[in-house]
Amino acid sequence: MKLSGAFNEFDSSTPSSGSELVTSLSPIVSKVLEAFGNKVMFGSDWPVCNVGGPVEEKENWGLWVECVEALLKERKITAADSESVWWKAGSTAYDVQL
Repeated sequence: MKLSGAFNEFDSSTPSSGSELVTSLSPIVSKVLEAFGNKVMFGSDWPVCNVGGPVEEKENWGLWVECVEALLKERKITAADSESVWWKAGSTAYDVQL
């Protein structure tokens, strides 16, 4: 399960700040983490995430990273589980050896 593309999935306009995004996405991300566990990955959805975000295109990437970090911190995700989201789940899913 990728955490990508969320900026483009709001029914109405995308929230305009990182804190509003975290608040809006929090219940959904909780369910995703509960359902998919160590199979959740950042994914990025680049360059689409840059287009759908609430700030200028150049700023959306950083905002998306910031939001995912905040969502993981909010759930007290361990360092190992955080690594899984950021790169290990993708490495496993796509069979990329580092």
